[in-house]
Amino acid sequence: MNAQTIALINRYAIHAVLLLGVLGYVLYFSPKLQEINTLNLEYQARTRTLSQRKAELASSQQYQVELDQLQAEEQRLSGLLRPLARESLVRYMENSAAQEKLSLSSINFTTPKKQQGYSEMEIMLSGKGRYPQILRLLSRIEQNAPVALGVRTLQMTQSGPEVAFSLTLGAFYKEEP
Repeated sequence: MNAQTIALINRYAIHAVLLLGVLGYVLYFSPKLQEINTLNLEYQARTRTLSQRKAELASSQQYQVELDQLQAEEQRLSGLLRPLARESLVRYMENSAAQEKLSLSSINFTTPKKQQGYSEMEIMLSGKGRYPQILRLLSRIEQNAPVALGVRTLQMTQSGPEVAFSLTLGAFYKEEP
């Protein structure tokens, strides 16, 4: 085989690997996206219903009482997506660690802080595994997490063949209007 043939085979092999990666990504995240889309549609439908009710109640004598009830319901509904995001983020972290054969001992979150147009919270992970597995986990969560994540701190302590780690991530996500 000449050099051009080898280069062509390498190019096709790279394309095949990339296509398999995209297919794996789509197959892995399709159910999660469908779940989030279903909840988002339900949220939008309820928000529309609440908006219609607010308009109907504008001329009513019970306007203030029912308006307060509607605002409490709207607040409750707006909180539906955040727990789902936290729960799916915990599942994502646990699954990612399991795929890298890491053992997680804890996952903790700070209370989200609202910024201009987005919210920010910290996620603290601790566990143990081998050094290459920890590096692959970092790469996986930075590239594929369902929200924007960035490593804030990473502490590692070697004890025998395993490394104990403590990782703090910054999570950034857009708040629903």
